[in-house]
Amino acid sequence: MVRYGLVGLTNTATDFGVFSVLYFLIQFDALWANTFAFAIAVTQSYVFNGAWTFQLTKQQWSLLAYLRFVLINLGGLLISTVCIVSLSELIPALVAKLVAAGVVLIWGFFLSRQFVFQRPADTPTLRAICSKTFTG
Repeated sequence: MVRYGLVGLTNTATDFGVFSVLYFLIQFDALWANTFAFAIAVTQSYVFNGAWTFQLTKQQWSLLAYLRFVLINLGGLLISTVCIVSLSELIPALVAKLVAAGVVLIWGFFLSRQFVFQRPADTPTLRAICSKTFTG
């Protein structure tokens, strides 16, 4: 889950960076800037999590898995929005956003592990191969 969180931080920075460039420098409409930024960050997240967090084999990458990942992230966006709108009535909005981020982190990790990056039991990970190779 630590790697998933670190990838999430990287993707958040990408999301904010792309949004800022599109909105402030190129002067896209906020809706379009946010849509493009979200799409780029989710795609980056799929690639980084697949390669580093869940260590997919070459055969495990697929368009269907990517689409599942996008749907999970759209669900996370909905959950985040509901949390922020609901909680900001009771606590400061920034605190509500932090709470929402924690909820969405857990949501995304477990659903991604179960429905996107699942691994057949007999498929060795890169880590398992390396540890077997270097330890005997």
